[in-house]
Parts: sequence; C-alpha cells; structure tokens
Amino acid sequence: MADRIQFRQDTAANWNHVNPVLLKGEIGYIEDSINQFKMGDGIHKFSELPLYGFDGVQITLENLSDQVKEYILANAGGAGSDIVNYPDGEDTAAREVAGVETIGFADREYTATPAYNGMGYVYLRKQISNNDNILVQTMMNKINTIYEIRYVHNLLGRTIIVPTGCVLLFKGGGLVNGTLEGQNTKIVAINDNCIGVTLTGTWSNSQIDSNWIITE
Repeated sequence: MADRIQFRQDTAANWNHVNPVLLKGEIGYIEDSINQFKMGDGIHKFSELPLYGFDGVQITLENLSDQVKEYILANAGGAGSDIVNYPDGEDTAAREVAGVETIGFADREYTATPAYNGMGYVYLRKQISNNDNILVQTMMNKINTIYEIRYVHNLLGRTIIVPTGCVLLFKGGGLVNGTLEGQNTKIVAINDNCIGVTLTGTWSNSQIDSNWIITE
C-alpha cells in the first residue's frame, strides 16, 4: 500500500494564536477557509507567511490595490461606469442571449486560404421548438467543418445532409430520430450512446463503434 501523507491543519484562529514557525516546505491548511494554506520557510512565523489558494469570495473593487483601482476607474470612465469586455474575435464572440449581449465561444468559418486556417468549427447550439431541442439543415450547412455536438438534437424524422468533408464531434450530446447522410464524414465520439439516427451516404470511419449506437 502506498504511503499516506496528512498535512497540518487547524482553524485560522488557532494558527494565529499559536503562530508556529513551519519547517521549510511544510504545509499548514486553514480549515475554516476554502482551499487556503501557507507554506513554511523555516524562518518566519505563520502570521508572517504569504497566503496561498482561493477563498471563493467575489472580487470587488474594494479588494483591489489602489493602482489597479486607479487604472480601472481611468479606463472605465469613473466610478459607477460599466467595464466592457470585448471578444477577441477568434476564440470568443459577442452573442445576444434573451436580449442581453454576452460573450461566448466563437464559431470559425472554413476558408481554403491561407492553408494554416485549417477546418471550420461550429458549436451546435440549442434550438428549442415545442419543448424539444431540434436540428435543422441550416444549422449544418458548411463544408470542411467540425461540428461539436454537446446536446441531444432531435431530427424530427427528417434527413440531414452533412456537407462535404466534415467531422461530427460528439462531446456529451447526440442525434436522434431521423436520417443522417454523410459525404465523406468522420465521426469522433467522446461519449457513448450518441447516435440514434439512420446513417446513409459515405463515412470515412473504417467502422462504427457499437457503443455509439443508442439502443432501446
């Protein structure tokens, strides 16, 4: 059996009352503060050591140093002004959700040139209709694109034609109730039980993993 190591731990009040000198590299956990600890250097008392970890509290303007507050206030237009976070246009993009502009993962358009751009990338987002999350052809209409499937989408008995040269990347989601026509399409599945549709057309997989198929 492997050796087990238990670090010293106590409440913040007890640590500060005893105020020991921890050995160099010795860890002292603070029980009543989430994921916080101090590491000894063999010289300084506990109260003099820097605090490591995260206490889970929300960071407000009052928690920041004077220099950081001055920078924020100068660039945000003064106290009470909004601080605007802009998407980088590559990995993040502005999206409107329920009338509110938010920042989310960005899709990436496929372009043949320059070659280093690689394939396109599309997150298949929720499309709720009559309390069901559906998939329609307009959601899957770009060639040479990786479609990330995070939710279970209902094809409503329809046939969806996958554009040429695409990859269907199942990451927790699935496709059910319909027909999927591939055009040299590749399936990559992180999760099992993701395919509940009839597969037609051409697929670049040498075989379809039986664990991917949703069975009744």
